[in-house]
Amino acid sequence: LIMDSTNNMTQQNFIVAKMDSLTNHDDLDQIEKRQENIYISLESASNDMNALNELSQQKYDDLVKKFEANTKCFKEMKGPERTLKSKVSTLHPEAFAEVKRRFPDMEEETLKLQATDGIPSTPVTSAPTIDYNV
Repeated sequence: LIMDSTNNMTQQNFIVAKMDSLTNHDDLDQIEKRQENIYISLESASNDMNALNELSQQKYDDLVKKFEANTKCFKEMKGPERTLKSKVSTLHPEAFAEVKRRFPDMEEETLKLQATDGIPSTPVTSAPTIDYNV
């Protein structure tokens, strides 16, 4: 039994040595270096993409704040605008009808589009991000 085990180990060592002699170590070293260079490039690209994602998120957050402020301003202006429209339409119905014909009410048009095209009525709260980690 010990002889079989020793003989088996000798055969395994012979096979390993034969396979090792068939291998070009310079080629393996080149492959290893290329893989390392590719890894470094991908890691750098991943870091760049993560930095871009962070910058994009910051810019998006800034724009959302500005958009919300502008939207609030527009909503606050709607009351006085409606009051003025009502007064002008009462005082000058023919002129108001002509203006309305030539320049349709954008608010009404927007509501029609939202109803038919499924435009979301609530804003998106965060920018999509992609994880580029290697």
